[in-house]
Amino acid sequence: MGIISEHLKTAGFELLNDRLKILWNPDDEGRNEGVEYGKSVSDGLNL
Repeated sequence: MGIISEHLKTAGFELLNDRLKILWNPDDEGRNEGVEYGKSVSDGLNL
């Protein structure tokens, strides 16, 4: 878990999932990870 995530949890924020860590210019696998991460974020929102 990253430093910012730790501070957010300490401040009482609920984190939807782990952070996304990919290259600045991602390959196909990195892009797929990004899409899946976005889906998990949208699934965690109560809209």
